[in-house]
Amino acid sequence: MPDYKRIFEREADRYHELVAYEDWRNHLLGAIDNVCTLRPELVAADIGAGTGRAALLLATRVGSVHAVEPSLAMREKGLALARAGGIGNVSFHEGGYESLPLPDGSVDLVFEGWSLLYFYRLSLPDWRKPVARAWQEMTRICKPSGVIFLAETLGTALERPVRPDFAVPLYDHLEKELGCSHKAISTDYRFQTARQAAELIGWFFGEETGRRAAERGSPVVPEWTGVWWKKTQ
Repeated sequence: MPDYKRIFEREADRYHELVAYEDWRNHLLGAIDNVCTLRPELVAADIGAGTGRAALLLATRVGSVHAVEPSLAMREKGLALARAGGIGNVSFHEGGYESLPLPDGSVDLVFEGWSLLYFYRLSLPDWRKPVARAWQEMTRICKPSGVIFLAETLGTALERPVRPDFAVPLYDHLEKELGCSHKAISTDYRFQTARQAAELIGWFFGEETGRRAAERGSPVVPEWTGVWWKKTQ
């Protein structure tokens, strides 16, 4: 398995090169909008924001976005991208799921993409208490009648969505114990060339996934994403 801690701390540029090609048909933003109508008066938070790809997308539709990310390299890359794009309504904060650096009831939409699963995996086998804390923190910062919206992997370079074996307990917990609604969406990558697709997919997702991408011989690589959401009371 790739060393994700090293990637997040030292390879922010290459990481962003990968994620910049994801969801070229913009299905994720549409899925969020179907649950929480995006409009200028909303305040959003992106937890585990990475280089801010989702935060910068949300910034085009809401009033302001708080991007929370523990990695300095990722935050610096995100800030540079925001400045280069003339996007002034995104702020980057250092922090993680244990204690989110935002006030109680301060955001309308809490979004997390592909980070809760990483946090869960680091917590194995005793994941329940850390995940409960993460959910508590996301709920704490969300306004009454706000929305918590989660996006996690259902497979890369696969023809249909598949729950990774190690992730099944978390996904079941979100649905059966926390009461989240859920569905699968496609967030395919579209790279410039088939070679670039195989190289970047293999670098981040591992040799086996890179091999599947290479066998396709296409710049388009299927990506399946599960989305879970719940409205706060």
